[in-house]
Amino acid sequence: MKHMVYASDFARLDSNVYTGGGTDDTAALQAVLDRAKTEGGIHLIMDGAALVSHLELYSNTTIECLNADCGFFQIAGAGRAIITNKEWDRKVIRTRNITLKG
Repeated sequence: MKHMVYASDFARLDSNVYTGGGTDDTAALQAVLDRAKTEGGIHLIMDGAALVSHLELYSNTTIECLNADCGFFQIAGAGRAIITNKEWDRKVIRTRNITLKG
């Protein structure tokens, strides 16, 4: 069963999805997303805008944005995709059931 959590309980969410700025919320949100591995899944509700470099997702992860002003703005120069699989492999599918909503 996925555990539902609100991003605002863990991160500042003082960015803007269109223009950026604000506090780097990468570490706070990654810590929440990492719980998917030990808790059987996570459903992260983005109830604001987060400035992040990149986020890595385990299986059974859902990220849901409540409206057009919620979500992510990537830090300039991050040098990688904003969202990737945590257990990535070229030959074997290791990550399943990732859902992005909104």
